[in-house]
Amino acid sequence: MAMSKCSRVFIGVGAFSAFVTAGALTAQQPVTPAGLITVGPNVQVSSPRGKYAHYELLAGAHLTDPNKLMACSMMVSPQHNASNSVVYTSIDGGRTWKETLEVHDAPSTAGDPVCPYGLGDNAYFVVLTTKDPSKMLVYRSSDAGLTWSQPTRLPFIDRENLVVDVTGGKYNGRVYINGTGSTPRIETGSKNGIFVFRSTDGGVSFEPPLVRQSAEKENVVGMGNSVVLSDGTLVTLFGHNKDNTTSEGRENRPNQANSWLRVVTSADGGETLSTGIVVSDWFMDRARSQGSHIPWLAVDPGSAAFKDRLYAVWNDSRSERLDVLLSYSSDKGKTWSKPVDVSDDRIADDPAEQGPDQIMPLVAVNKKGVVGVAWYDRREHKDNLGWWFRFAASLDGGETFLPSVRVSNVANNFGGSEIWPVKTSVSGGGEPLRAGAPAPPSARPLAVRVAVDNFFFSSGHTSGFVADAGGTFHPIWTDNRTGLSQLWTAPVTVASEAVRNGSKDLAALDDVTAKVTLDVTDTTYDRSTKTVVMRARLKNTSKDTVHGPVNVRVIALQSDVGVPTIVNATNGAAGLGAVWDFSPLVKSGELKPDEVSDPLELRFRLDDVRALRQGQRSRFGLVNLDAKVLGHLVKAPPTSQ
Repeated sequence: MAMSKCSRVFIGVGAFSAFVTAGALTAQQPVTPAGLITVGPNVQVSSPRGKYAHYELLAGAHLTDPNKLMACSMMVSPQHNASNSVVYTSIDGGRTWKETLEVHDAPSTAGDPVCPYGLGDNAYFVVLTTKDPSKMLVYRSSDAGLTWSQPTRLPFIDRENLVVDVTGGKYNGRVYINGTGSTPRIETGSKNGIFVFRSTDGGVSFEPPLVRQSAEKENVVGMGNSVVLSDGTLVTLFGHNKDNTTSEGRENRPNQANSWLRVVTSADGGETLSTGIVVSDWFMDRARSQGSHIPWLAVDPGSAAFKDRLYAVWNDSRSERLDVLLSYSSDKGKTWSKPVDVSDDRIADDPAEQGPDQIMPLVAVNKKGVVGVAWYDRREHKDNLGWWFRFAASLDGGETFLPSVRVSNVANNFGGSEIWPVKTSVSGGGEPLRAGAPAPPSARPLAVRVAVDNFFFSSGHTSGFVADAGGTFHPIWTDNRTGLSQLWTAPVTVASEAVRNGSKDLAALDDVTAKVTLDVTDTTYDRSTKTVVMRARLKNTSKDTVHGPVNVRVIALQSDVGVPTIVNATNGAAGLGAVWDFSPLVKSGELKPDEVSDPLELRFRLDDVRALRQGQRSRFGLVNLDAKVLGHLVKAPPTSQ
């Protein structure tokens, strides 16, 4: 492999990675066709309770009727001095909403609400209550969330989620609830593990939970959700601390991941769980994200291009701020792609600013295979506290994303006239004793604490995002435009469908990246024109033959110091999705083993170039691109023994 003084080229997982100098990276906004994404009007979901602050929410979409939607949220109730949970239901595609259920357990909290749909008009609402003894309540509805049964009571698990098998297969209709809880060690104390409850009667009753315990020095932190693949395989996403040496192992060490993002699977209806499979290292920073550390999982429901592809999103601080990362799996979670940074803004120029942070990402996939990612975005807030709600879409299975768009038409701001929701806690005196706890030797003084709700600056740990049966996305978020944190939604449509390799012209080509390498020479940077130029040749490093057409497609384009664009792509694109056609440079239309193509200049321009910086994470990078090589592969005949 050729190596110039200021460039190095190597093969990454499923993609080329070509660097011109090294350093931390800043996302580049891709160039895309205009008018693909349409955002409808903002609608206040929580208007029936407009005088109560809402935080921490999820959403549900009916599987066959695009008009039926649900949203569920925690709601601060001054009357009960507690956080209750409430369900809102729409039967007209999100244009109007009705409150259909409120759960309160004063003076305790009713929180972590979950509200998915199941088969037919079956709907579910799950909520945790903290009154001693803590418990999990499972409500059922047979009319799409308009009325609700009395709850089934289950043992408490933290950050629970519910999913129903709707595949029509062996386990059709089975209901799963996953979460995390403590399990006793053989010696002393307890460790967090993954719990999975399952119901074979539509959620009326549940079998004792299946538990997989974490390792001795690790904890399950950041419990995600579960999805079901078309063959009935259950896939559960979760965070896993790498150690537990300080404060539950959650500190974020510079340049070192403190956690893993993992999945476990069950192919037998929840009777057994696999060992954990690593999705990615995770630079988890709970304090910086105000606790928004819940990863999220979605699955392609059956598109022609990407049926059963899994997509995981999470908040990650590896770039010294919080970014939105996405990784995908095409083999039921066994292997995962290199994470893609969906945040399409630039990191702060001054390292001391450490931002802007993007928090609480969610992912959903519609019936056309379009991947949507939504999050709370702080690029336009100097205080790094307020937010706009943004949406980005991928048309090629999560390899690249269109430029993100605002969904909210009013920002969530702090420091103005917004109302501060408060709660009061009382301890000491004649406190009720927990079961089995020894009596205190003497009464403690009464301690009264009045504080702003702890979700005031973060909106909680979760938000809502679903794709309906017709393919429209429905993000649901909170903002304080009325003075109080309220639930809002807007329909988002993407006027396209997903296609392999991002283009019908390329869809039939194979990914041959693992068979080739890129020889780069004569790399230069002209500071006067802010232009980077390199000469590149494709070399076949395998024993197979690569037949043309041969194209190099850009799936990531970033810079540490500027805003890079591609100057000479064959398809005219300037960013993500740009293609260089090497076909005319491949002799006789094929690359045989060890053969090298003729050279092609790859040209880039840098705009808004910032000063180079040196520090804990040096910033010297000019251009960083990831690319896939597409062609036709002819396998070499097997060798005789």
